[in-house]
Amino acid sequence: MSERRFFLLLILSWMVFFLIVTPLYAQPRRMVRKTILDYRSELNLNDNQVKKIKKYLAGFEKQSQELRTRLRLLNQEIRSLLGKEAGIKEIENKIRDSFKIKANIVIAEIKAGRHINKTLTSKQVAKWKEIRTKAIKNKLKGRRAK
Repeated sequence: MSERRFFLLLILSWMVFFLIVTPLYAQPRRMVRKTILDYRSELNLNDNQVKKIKKYLAGFEKQSQELRTRLRLLNQEIRSLLGKEAGIKEIENKIRDSFKIKANIVIAEIKAGRHINKTLTSKQVAKWKEIRTKAIKNKLKGRRAK
């Protein structure tokens, strides 16, 4: 076996090992995420705004679920390809596809956020940014403490 081939086999073996073993030891976590609707009273949202925001959040959630399902299936495919030592180009394309899906989830979230912001008054937008900034700072403090 050539040195290059041995090196590739070693790398692929480690990748398969980590793809399979890491989830086994990972802590199961269900991320509960607050939305703008959790701050409806602080933002003084009216009924019409709440209705529109619910519509945008539902649309994002539906799209996000579909993309996450596709991502799960694609990750299973990647693990399978790694397990049977498929061609590197095929694996590379699947990995690129998975990152495209991840990007599409982020883009969908940004678009939903922009639609939601358009339903708010300028005062509400400022208050919402303040709330999110504070939440991010608190989250970062929590990570540093660990």
